[in-house]
Amino acid sequence: MRKKLMIGLMAAMMILIVSVPNALAYFSTYARIKGTAQLHLGESVTFEEGPSEDGNKLVTLTADEDSGDVYVRVKAFAVDAVLDNLTYKDTNEWTESDDESCKVFTYNGYLSAGESASIELIVDADKTGLDNFSLIVVYEYCPVIGDTPDWTGENIHLVEDPNGGE
Repeated sequence: MRKKLMIGLMAAMMILIVSVPNALAYFSTYARIKGTAQLHLGESVTFEEGPSEDGNKLVTLTADEDSGDVYVRVKAFAVDAVLDNLTYKDTNEWTESDDESCKVFTYNGYLSAGESASIELIVDADKTGLDNFSLIVVYEYCPVIGDTPDWTGENIHLVEDPNGGE
C-alpha cells in the first residue's frame, strides 16, 4: 500500500514538473503590458535637400554616426512633363529606373556610418512647357542584408499588437 502511494506521488510530481513550464509559457506569451518604448533598428539616415551651385536640386543622404550599413535610394515625383525631362548629374554612383509614377535613383553601393552620397537632379524647364512646377523628392533606406537591397521589407520582422498594447 505504501509502495503504491509513493508511486502515485512520484507520478503526480512528474506530471507537475512536465506541465508547469508549459503553463508558465502560456502566461508569459500572452501577457500584455502598457507603456511605450523607442524602437531602434540600428540604421538611421539624414536627408538634406537644397539648390546646387547650378540651381538644380541637390539631395544628400548621410548615414548617422551610430547607423548600421544601409542601401539608399531617392524617388522623384512630378507631372509627366517634368519627369520626362528629368535627368541627373551622372557620377557613376547612381542608377536610374522608372516606376509607375516616379523616377527612382538607386545608390550603387551602401552607406556605412558617417558616409554620405549626393545626387544632383536636373530638370530642363524649357522643354516641360510649364511656367512653374513642383518636383517632390523622397528617400528610402533599408539595412544591408545580403548583396542586394530588400525594398519590400520582407527581411524585417516587426510584431505589432493589434490592440495597441492595452
